[in-house]
Amino acid sequence: MLSVPGLAGTGGRIRSAAEQLAQQRWAAPIALGFVALYSAYARLFRLGASRSLIFDETYYVNAARRILGWHVAAGSHYALAPAGADPNSEHPPLGKLFMVVGMRLFGDNPLGWRFGSIIAGTAAIVAMYAMARAAHASKGLALAAAAVMALDNLFLVHARIATLDVYVLAFGLVAATAYLRGHPLVAGAVLGVGACTKLFAFYIPVVLFAFEAGRLIRGRCERADPWRTAAAAAARRLVIFVAVGVGVYLLVLQGLDLVVRPYDPNNNVYFSNALSHTAHMLRFAADQRSPHGPTGIASYPWQWFLNEKQIDYLTVTRTVSVGGVVSHHTLLAFRGAMNPFIIFLAAPALAVAAVGAVAREGEDVDLLSVSWVLGIFTPLLLQSVLDQRTSYLYYMLLVMPGIYLASAAFFARSGVPRAAGVGWAVGLTAAFFATFPIRSWPL
Repeated sequence: MLSVPGLAGTGGRIRSAAEQLAQQRWAAPIALGFVALYSAYARLFRLGASRSLIFDETYYVNAARRILGWHVAAGSHYALAPAGADPNSEHPPLGKLFMVVGMRLFGDNPLGWRFGSIIAGTAAIVAMYAMARAAHASKGLALAAAAVMALDNLFLVHARIATLDVYVLAFGLVAATAYLRGHPLVAGAVLGVGACTKLFAFYIPVVLFAFEAGRLIRGRCERADPWRTAAAAAARRLVIFVAVGVGVYLLVLQGLDLVVRPYDPNNNVYFSNALSHTAHMLRFAADQRSPHGPTGIASYPWQWFLNEKQIDYLTVTRTVSVGGVVSHHTLLAFRGAMNPFIIFLAAPALAVAAVGAVAREGEDVDLLSVSWVLGIFTPLLLQSVLDQRTSYLYYMLLVMPGIYLASAAFFARSGVPRAAGVGWAVGLTAAFFATFPIRSWPL
């Protein structure tokens, strides 16, 4: 809790009551449940307002349809792909199989397509809280980080449409939580399964390498032996984590590929095993280059921290003419963009966290937030600069947990006025509703 010198009287009694409430065992689970349920409701709210596919759903939902052997309209992606195969072989199949389950349960409709994303988004909220607690954040700070996540437009949109990114985010947060709690083998297994939704999961080991390196640098003492012992233990944890992650990924992918054969519609070939399928995915990713600079919806990674090159996933407007006066009303506005009150605080919050990570021995919250952003964002930046790799603003979805944590921690520091935190929370909430994709009701 934030400490404000000179607070007394009624205000002091309110603070004391709030602190006592926060210590109750039942308070945090109830509050987390409220945040998770509210977030789920925001994602379920008028889920079928658009019965058309949104953004990259045109790839993934159509792939799921062909896996099921269902019809895909002529001229649409994968319309000519063989039934039972996965024609979206540039990505692993697990995320699409989650969509298949939803479509089996609820049919070929918005709930069927997006049910898995709703579940994964709810799991990600809980995992955000758990990861913060694993880094020794207080219950209040962990709840604040989860709440900030729930109020981010980028997370909201991807957790209510049928794309792969929210799945890899949820698995990544769970894997990091298990690792921070001292279970690298379990963490590696979760990482391996998560990588079967999208290969982006393999950026998580970079995060934890940076975290372990930061703890070693911060805790280094004059005697060499204890430091060497700590370094050896950290290396052992990381090796177990990565080795298990890669092994589980290959085993699970092999099993999935036997059930749903990966198919390349451009070359009319199937892939026979996990290694050849992985090689195809890596080649496909390497071919996504913009040697003359980003075009269309693509962008440079450094633009993301300014919320630039936002992506219009779907906009539906209604034109009304009354007495010769024409007005345009936006009904739906699904945009790939962060909540401005989060992203514009990112740089100062991360700078303060970096100072805290170095200056405060044992302060793992600051170190984790900085390591998370560096571990995910730096590889994306280097690929863009060195290899002209095409990148998009929605890649920030996997970067954002570090920013959520740093932003929440920024206002929990002593010396930051309570009014500043309250004002930011009000602005954050107002921006969430202002950017909510359902803009008019009834549609």
